[in-house]
Amino acid sequence: TRVTLELDRVTHTFTYAPSPDGTWLGRDGDSWHLQDHDPVEASLSGAAHAGADTLAAPMPGTVTVVKVAVGDEVDAGQSLLVVEAMKMEHVISAPHAGTVTELDVTAGSTVAMDQILAVVTPREEA
Repeated sequence: TRVTLELDRVTHTFTYAPSPDGTWLGRDGDSWHLQDHDPVEASLSGAAHAGADTLAAPMPGTVTVVKVAVGDEVDAGQSLLVVEAMKMEHVISAPHAGTVTELDVTAGSTVAMDQILAVVTPREEA
């Protein structure tokens, strides 16, 4: 089956095929797998590593910069990693002050959407 999309007066035609876990789109030798994704539902169902401490990839891409190591103390909002996807850079920042307790990537790592990149454990309140 085919679907046609017009964007800025340019027409694009895709073939698509439904599958049990989403839909496949194809055009000019490229293909994309589309899936419904609700990060809140995934977090609540345990399908994703739940918790505000976890930093996950916002989309498939490549880690281009890693600014921290396991054991580093970080401040809320501090830039920890950069993930490049589709020629855009996504800065991954600390959700709160704490310690980097897991770091599962290095510069050059290819990551999938929702892949765990790092975990920041909150600082103990004094």
